[in-house]
Amino acid sequence: MNLENQVVSLELSKKLKELLGDKAPESYFNYRIRVYEDGKKKISVVHGNIEKNRCGYEDSIPAYSLPELGEMLPDRLDEKAQATDYETHYFFEITKDVKNWEVSYRGSGDSGCKILVGDENLSNAMAKVLIYLKENNLIK
Repeated sequence: MNLENQVVSLELSKKLKELLGDKAPESYFNYRIRVYEDGKKKISVVHGNIEKNRCGYEDSIPAYSLPELGEMLPDRLDEKAQATDYETHYFFEITKDVKNWEVSYRGSGDSGCKILVGDENLSNAMAKVLIYLKENNLIK
């Protein structure tokens, strides 16, 4: 399995970088974007961080791996009903069907599912959940 299949896609990595801002944790891997004199770009995943503007590198974007995403995602979400003060707990869950990985926060009993995201790449599915949680202010 090549490295690109073990980390979040470049598109999702850019979104995470935007959402996490200065609070973005360091990543073991980074997308390196190199711009050549003719304007062509080469994108690769490398170990470590690359300084911008060093040797023609335009940018370095964290390419989070499964363990790194697992550290950023909460193991559960708690939601209180406004009318009753009843608290529902939604627990982090990963499942695999024939083609896709599914990442969700599922409640116990009749609570249902808070979020369910599927993707062929588990890192991407986890990143999509993290993006959803951040965009909807479910985590800080």
